[in-house]
Amino acid sequence: MTSLGFASPGYLWLCVILLGFIALAWRSRAGLTGARYLLSLGFRLALAILIVMALAEAQMRQINPSLCVVYLLDQSQSIPAKQRVGMFDYVVRDIERFRREDQGDLAGVIVFGRTAAMELPPSAEPLRWQGRREVIVPQLEEATDLAAAMRLAQTTFPPDVPRRVVLVTDGNENRGSAREMLAEYRRQGIGVDVVAIPLEREPRVLIERLVMPNRAKQDSMIEAKVVLNNQWTPAATAPDSVDGASENSGNPTTGGSVNGTLLITRKIGEQEVVVVSQEVELPAGKSVFSFPHRLDFGSGFYSYEATFSPADPVLRAQTSAAQRRVSAFTNVEGQGRVLLLEDPSSPGRFDLLAKSLRTAGLSVDVQADFTTLGSFAAMQSYDSIVLGDIPRVTALDDTPMISDQQLELLLQNTELGGGLVLLGGPNSFGAGGWSNTRLEEASPVNFTVKNSKVMPAGALMLVVDRSGSMEGDKIVAARQAAMAAIQTLSENDYVGVVAFDTLATWAVPFQQIGGRRAVLNGLARRISVGGGTDMFPAMQKGFAALRTIDVGVKHMIVMTDGLTPTAEFEALVQQMRKEGITVSGVAVGDDADRNLLLKISQLGGGKFHNVTNSKLVPRIFMKEALRVTRPLLFERDQPFRPQLVPGHDALAGLKDPLPPIRGFVLTERKNNPLVQVGVTSPLPGDDDVNTIFASWNYGIGRSVVVTTDAGQRWATEWPEWQDYGRFYEQIIRWSMRPGGDTGGFNLAAQIVDGTLEVSLTGTSDAGEPLNSLEPLGMVVTPDQQLQRLEFQQSSPGRYAAELPIELLGNHFLTVRPSAEYRTITIGVSAPENLEILAEDTNWNLLETLVAAPPEGGPEGQLRRAGVLDVSLVSELDDAFRRTLPQVYAVSDIRSLLVVLAALTLFLDVAVRRLSVDVSGLRDWLRQTWGQRREPEGAGQTVARLKAKVAEVRQDQVNLPLDDNVVGSVEELLSGPRPQSSDPPRVNSPPLSESGGVSEGSGPSYTQRLLDAKRRSRQS
Repeated sequence: MTSLGFASPGYLWLCVILLGFIALAWRSRAGLTGARYLLSLGFRLALAILIVMALAEAQMRQINPSLCVVYLLDQSQSIPAKQRVGMFDYVVRDIERFRREDQGDLAGVIVFGRTAAMELPPSAEPLRWQGRREVIVPQLEEATDLAAAMRLAQTTFPPDVPRRVVLVTDGNENRGSAREMLAEYRRQGIGVDVVAIPLEREPRVLIERLVMPNRAKQDSMIEAKVVLNNQWTPAATAPDSVDGASENSGNPTTGGSVNGTLLITRKIGEQEVVVVSQEVELPAGKSVFSFPHRLDFGSGFYSYEATFSPADPVLRAQTSAAQRRVSAFTNVEGQGRVLLLEDPSSPGRFDLLAKSLRTAGLSVDVQADFTTLGSFAAMQSYDSIVLGDIPRVTALDDTPMISDQQLELLLQNTELGGGLVLLGGPNSFGAGGWSNTRLEEASPVNFTVKNSKVMPAGALMLVVDRSGSMEGDKIVAARQAAMAAIQTLSENDYVGVVAFDTLATWAVPFQQIGGRRAVLNGLARRISVGGGTDMFPAMQKGFAALRTIDVGVKHMIVMTDGLTPTAEFEALVQQMRKEGITVSGVAVGDDADRNLLLKISQLGGGKFHNVTNSKLVPRIFMKEALRVTRPLLFERDQPFRPQLVPGHDALAGLKDPLPPIRGFVLTERKNNPLVQVGVTSPLPGDDDVNTIFASWNYGIGRSVVVTTDAGQRWATEWPEWQDYGRFYEQIIRWSMRPGGDTGGFNLAAQIVDGTLEVSLTGTSDAGEPLNSLEPLGMVVTPDQQLQRLEFQQSSPGRYAAELPIELLGNHFLTVRPSAEYRTITIGVSAPENLEILAEDTNWNLLETLVAAPPEGGPEGQLRRAGVLDVSLVSELDDAFRRTLPQVYAVSDIRSLLVVLAALTLFLDVAVRRLSVDVSGLRDWLRQTWGQRREPEGAGQTVARLKAKVAEVRQDQVNLPLDDNVVGSVEELLSGPRPQSSDPPRVNSPPLSESGGVSEGSGPSYTQRLLDAKRRSRQS
């Protein structure tokens, strides 16, 4: 059934104006008469009506007989795997039985758990799982989000069709809120059916929660509480044996009770200690065990984990690891804790510094590996982290000393309140390859020095093989290596890249980097493969460019993977050495000429690198580029004394003179008001690059640099200084995460329905609420991502923030109430056993979902599935029943109306502007058809002529005619006369002498005809 409708019917009132238009048009005909007037009026009325219909958004509506049903299948862990697989069988059978293919019914499938995913989009085709029936998606098992599945279904439905969802679930949602989706579903007319999965739990014992205080003081007593739930009953016992032992072996159950081992461990960094290991007996139901213990260990952020292992092997096999493990966190406040990381190639360099710090009352852990930086939880155990002259890459295998991921976590730890201290040395800052990295961003100084008067420039020439054998990973590594080298250099340095095959060409023209680093990287990225291999012309080209500039350091890197024609390489390299240019060789792959590259490196004063894995090439180039940055080391044979800058809190109580030093790493302080300089050097004399000690706030943490060493190479007299330990102790304490009492602030967090709810309360010493604060909070998620907390004051002295939780696991929160208060750090865990805590189907929620009918339709159907056979529900009801409100398939016809309006306008103009001679058309038709008939008789012809003459006379009543002419016409009409020998006389007007008509004879015949016609029109 098709009907006409309007999306904006209010415009139809404009049709009333058409009545006035008709009246006006009737009075003013614009010179039109008869049929032309009526036709024009009709066209104009039609044009107006078409325009009004277009404005009203006219539509053709047709009832859609089809129905779309989307099945939402719960794949969370709260439903046993066998029932989850059975859901797919149910969907197939339900669709095959009830879908009406002749009416175009559509069916789709969405699977959901922690998130929702489209399994099969709505389609009229038969369902094919392609092996999916045997697969359970692990990432969906962790939680249940009914709202996410309903939201995805809502966006999946095609338009203009009745819609229904069939939820196959136990209703135990722990993320989102399905009730919040009901209002939208009702408004859009989407029906909801539910297939409820009744739960029948297997016998199990699960550990539900571990309760620990968020914060505690060192040497205080705290209590660890563990909540366990024994769902094992004697009726669940089976005579089956496991590994030859009966289920009663090990004294597992007595009247429903279960024996087992409860274990609580405490972990800080990589150190793990057993706090409690105890045999317990669990009665049926929930039990709470309390374990008080003293915090007689160092301060830090400790993670606790509680596990329960049933003694019965059958019960242990039925209880998953997630059911047997929970975690919690406690921040133990006390003595400051410091992690000092040193280069593993030179261990023990900072033993004297560590000893001095311990003497000053700090707890110091010295490590030569960097595994702690890979765990945010482990870093929370330290108030400050010190990097002691750490290079960017190792000296042994050119691998990164600190990976990008570890560096990112380290900086996140600093942003959240932790301390970061960078100690100088020949392998630190820009000299260690840290220029243009995230570490430089967190530092109060820039690692590159732009002052050309202080920092002599260097030059790096890269000679890179781009022959056909470099295709694939090798050429990719070559591009990345060139970019890594460019990234390592400073803006004062020069760089060039010569790419060679049989010819040598400039991939990156030789130039000073300046502000063109991104452009140069772009050029290096476009290095492409070519033909053969000829390295000698490329080295000559690079040498010719290097010798044109005067800089402190000139270095060339040559890389190839093949053999090159014999040439005078030895003479060329010797000439380069005479002019102060060093050369290193990189052989890539087994086909490279290692002997040649080794000889070039030896003669050129560089280093030979034999690379079997092309992915190492970028690191090698980056390390080789450090040869050019070595001028960043400012060293003198004669010592000079650094000077204190008054006003820095970290140096309170220290006085000049400081012990002399012989060198430090040149840096350039950042142009930022947060940067505070505490110690400077009198040399080289420029205030921007003479920093010895500087600091600033980074996030809510603090970052500190000391550009000289701790007494190993340059500050050799400092260990004998009486304030040596005090100097470094005060600097590190200033950087540390603030400790001590939290004052009147309390921070609490919990995870409810997939949302992290954080509460911060604060009171003054007098007990008054602290209002109008702007707390700054950060959260580190289990995937080590940093997210900001936005606090809003909810009541006097209370501030709240919420954050959706996407991942299960440990979340770490750091909140600073305001600038004048210290940071507070706690941890909260989204339990991995969230799903398995559900003990029964959530009938209340499921009944609510079906009891909310869509607008114009009935309530949904709640069907109960068999415990193990979901397909039983097919016998109860039809998901494709036609009870939903009818939906019209709508076709917008505005485009058609516009086209018709344009055509109508054209016809109206044509009727008004064009006059069609109907009689002429009739004569033409007669003439055309007359040629096909026999000739008329003479009588008929004469009669027609007489009639024509009579018509002319009638039209020209007042026109005097010449008698001769009229007579001639009458004679012609009366027929032929007898011939005469005299020629006929024709009376004509007298002629003038010039041959024209005489003026005295009066108007001519033609003139008289025109005058008569004019008088006729006037009358």
